[in-house]
Amino acid sequence: MLKDASRRRFDVVMAWAIDRLGRSLIDLLGTIEYLEASGVDLYLDQQNIDTTTPMGKLLFEITGAFAEFERTMIKTRVRAGMQTVRWPATASSSAGKRASSVAISAAQVQRRKSLRLPAPNSLGAPASSRLPS
Repeated sequence: MLKDASRRRFDVVMAWAIDRLGRSLIDLLGTIEYLEASGVDLYLDQQNIDTTTPMGKLLFEITGAFAEFERTMIKTRVRAGMQTVRWPATASSSAGKRASSVAISAAQVQRRKSLRLPAPNSLGAPASSRLPS
């Protein structure tokens, strides 16, 4: 498409949505710069953006920034979910499944009761780091 744009085979590139043009803001800006240098404008149907106008160019860049932000947030959530799945299982859990509670010995239970400490959370750390007064 960009080669045809540089050859001026068309005046306007029409796309369904902004995410069809590039995966990042840098890609989108590079594409629009290339199209602009070639004298070709851009029309995005879903966002109703027309780069033949200054307002259309501004909206294009803002929408591209939000699209990149959304992709980054999705990546972050996926990585966090994968990290949760990789959390090591405890001896009390069945193979391959993450324990939903922490296994502690009877002696540890008695010590916590004598010190009036709260039960540990699911990560093995005390629910509160403060000792009772």
